Amino acid sequence: GMGSKSTSNVVLSKSGSKITLENNIQNQALSALGIDSSILFEHVGSRIGQELAVKLQHITDDSIFWETIIREGKDMGMGEIEVNKLPPTKIKVKDGSACGGNPDSSLFFCNLDESVLSGILQERHGLKVSTSKRECTNENSCSCFYEISFVE
Repeated sequence: GMGSKSTSNVVLSKSGSKITLENNIQNQALSALGIDSSILFEHVGSRIGQELAVKLQHITDDSIFWETIIREGKDMGMGEIEVNKLPPTKIKVKDGSACGGNPDSSLFFCNLDESVLSGILQERHGLKVSTSKRECTNENSCSCFYEISFVE
């Protein structure tokens, strides 16, 4: 549940250098309230993902389902979602809110995009996400690339 310490081994990097959240203002505000924002967003994000998958469960065809997710994702400001296969093991989010704009404020949403996706994977495909690696590929047009591995 939310009480347990979340062990996420996500590494954030931009142009090869690690991004830390120490100077993140929203993070500090939440910490001051005793809230671990990464756990909060992980929880909220995966709930959103699950709700989305449930809302679309009438779509039995996986490819149509993911096309819909990709469309919804764009509308939600998550950027362009690309999946490698069905069910996905690699998901690329191009110009997601996680990377776009000001890194201090947008990193706040980084966990959110990712946990929305893992919520979808869990609800739709019964896949529990164990790790994901996140990389921002380049300075100007930043894409977030999530490499996802599953708990067997």
